[in-house]
Order: sequence, then C-alpha cells, then structure tokens
Amino acid sequence: MQRVFIAGFLTALFIGAFAVVTMQTRITMGPFVRIGMQVRDLKSGTIAELRSEYPPLASALFYIFQENPFRVSFNNTWKGFLLLTIVLSCLWTFLTGSRRKAALLPAALLLCIPLLGNELMLARYDILIALLLFLTWQSWERNRHFLAGVSLGLSASLKIVPILVLPFLWLQSPNDKRSGVLLGCIGGLFLGIAIPLLIIGPQAVVANVSYMLSYHEVRGIQVESSWAGALLLWSAISGTILTIDSTAQAYEITGHPILAIIASVTTVAGLIFLFFRNKSEKQNMRSAFDPSFLFLPLLWVLFTTPVLSPQYFVWIIPLLLVYDAEQLLNNPRRILPWLLPGLTIVTAALTHWIYPVLYDDLLHFRSFLAVIVLNLRNLCIAGLIAILYLNKKIITRG
Repeated sequence: MQRVFIAGFLTALFIGAFAVVTMQTRITMGPFVRIGMQVRDLKSGTIAELRSEYPPLASALFYIFQENPFRVSFNNTWKGFLLLTIVLSCLWTFLTGSRRKAALLPAALLLCIPLLGNELMLARYDILIALLLFLTWQSWERNRHFLAGVSLGLSASLKIVPILVLPFLWLQSPNDKRSGVLLGCIGGLFLGIAIPLLIIGPQAVVANVSYMLSYHEVRGIQVESSWAGALLLWSAISGTILTIDSTAQAYEITGHPILAIIASVTTVAGLIFLFFRNKSEKQNMRSAFDPSFLFLPLLWVLFTTPVLSPQYFVWIIPLLLVYDAEQLLNNPRRILPWLLPGLTIVTAALTHWIYPVLYDDLLHFRSFLAVIVLNLRNLCIAGLIAILYLNKKIITRG
C-alpha cells in the first residue's frame, strides 16, 4: 500500500511539474494554425484546397484547436489537450498495474523539455505519437492486445511511420491474440479516418489526402539524415560542392536521386532482417518479452531513412528513457543498462544542439562543428540500435 501511495504521489508530482512548465512556456505553432484556418475556410467554401502535409486526423485536431467553442487561443487549447492526454495516459497506466511506469512517463517527458527543447516537445504535436506508442507498449505488456493495436493505429493516423511497428507487434503477440492486434490496428486506422470525416467533412479529407500524397512523393535526402550527414562531411573534407534547397517545405540535399532510393531500400531491408530475426528468436524468449521490438524498428528508420526531421526523436526518446530507468532498476549491476540512458540523453542533447542552435550554420556551410555534431548524433542512433540489439540477445538467451 505504501508503494502504491508513493507511486501515485510521484506521478501527480511529475504531471504537475510538466503542467507548470508547459503553461508558462511561450510557443509558436504557426504552421498548425494555418492548417486549422484552411480547414475552416474550406468548410465555408472560401477556398478549394487544403495544403496539409499531415494526415486528416491531425488536420481535424488543428481545426478543433483553432475553432474551439470556448474561444480559447490555439496554443492554450493545444496545451490543455496535451495535459489531458498525459493525465489520461498515466491514469490508465497506473490503474492497470504499471505504477512505476505511470510515474516514469511524466518524469521522462519533463526531462525531455530541456533535452530536446521547447520547440520540439511543446510546439509540435509529435508528443501525441509518443503517448500513443507508450500506450501500445503498455497495452501489449498487460495482455490487452486489441487496445495495443488501436493505439498503434491511432498513432499511424497522426504520422504514418509508426505503422511499421505493426508486423513486430503482431509477431511478438501470442498466436491467439494476433487477430486482436490486427483488428485493433484496423479499428484505430478507421477512427483516424472516421473522426476527420465527422469533424471536417469528406471534401476536406479528400483534399488533405491528395495534398499529403503529392507532398511526400517528392521528398529527397533531408539535411539531418545520416545520408546527408555523410555527404556534408565528405564535402567539408574534399571540398566538393553540395546544394541544399528548400523542397517540400523542408531543407534537402539536391542532385542525389539514386542515394534516396538506396536509403529507402536499406530501410526496408533492415526492417525485414529485424522481423525474421525476431521470428527466429521468438521461440526461445521467456514470457516477459523485451519491448525492444518496439524501439528497434523505429530507431532503424531514424538511422537509415532519407527523410528525417528533428521532431521524430520525440516519438522515441521519452519511451527509451522510461525503458532505460526500468532496466537500471531491474539490472543495476549490468553494464548495458548504464550505457543505454547515457547514450539516450546524449542523442537528445545533440538533436537539440543541431536544431535549432546549429541548424542555420548547417544549411549555409558556416560551421564544420555543425557537420561534426550532426554525424555524432547519427552515430549515437547506431549506438542505441547496437545496445538494444545486444540487450535483446541477452534477454532472449535468458
């Protein structure tokens, strides 16, 4: 009973601290405000095009934040919604028995504000994907596989990339629960379309999907990716000329279409390898499966994708910090649990250093330090993959 009280107190304390910091932090959410206003104008017939590169569920949320009936500003409505989702996530986690994780989650989110920066943590909506992936993880651990699928489907309805976790979630589930995972994910994806249809209407949804597809099909080598980091380093050493241009509202290195294809093939090949590796190891794993099946695919995508934005790290860093803390508490005498949190924190800090501190220098080739920091951060991602993979092999051997 005393442990329950302490866990509840710490959970409330960290949520309260996160709320205070969030409400006192000034943020700018201009692109999301623009989309919310465009949805409003589209519904009123003022315009005929919705220029939103995000899925319809995200656009529907922006519209609600912009046109809420309480006449509260977009930023304050977003902050209130964010705090509500964190409270509900922690409450559900606490009530299902994961009391330690219920306290660790808001603590990790609070720590990520200085680590990743206010702009990434509070002025982007990617923290919602982190919360939904956390609920996917916790639902799976508590044998609520249908809810795990629903959470994953909703996360993919806000940003498409998390759907890549589905094959691994399905594989790691018991045979009699796999249909529940698939049905849950389909249900989450259905909600991700049904909710926007009800809120912003079919015309806006169709316009949104059309623009989103056209936007993403022209993406190339984004300047923060591992591939861009290697090109920038080679350019700095050899003196070769690179061209960085603003393409699809993002900064990309132009003139390397084949490299973008190689990067995409590498990403897919690595995911296939991880899937079949997990499949071959599953029969030897103990009943308490290691949740690295959730982290490894996402980290591999971050390391190899040609398209990498700094806010993507918000999906994974808070979850890794929760996982790191649990590993330390459970295995304080092993080396790997000590390496993992250190490397996680360094990865987050370097990401913040790159964006926004060194970002302008990186774009205009004004600082070799920016190139070094970028490549160090990307090497840290590779290090996290290696440590998690080794840790997973140790757990598999039991």
